Amino acid sequence: LHGNLLIGLSDGKEMIRVALSGRNPQILVIPPRIYHCFKNYWHRDSLMCNLPTEVYDADDEGRVPFEELGVGSPW
Repeated sequence: LHGNLLIGLSDGKEMIRVALSGRNPQILVIPPRIYHCFKNYWHRDSLMCNLPTEVYDADDEGRVPFEELGVGSPW
């Protein structure tokens, strides 16, 4: 990781936010059926490594706008 990222996580009922920094690299495991998004909050580009556990399937994407989750904005 390089830079600073804010990660929004939701189970559809409540939202938590996790800040990650390149100064203190960490591994964040997101369980199945947890909605998630991320935002760069650094003045320069950030870099993260994403290691999915399954091959991407567009039919199984399950994207839902946060406004529809009823938990408010992730930011």
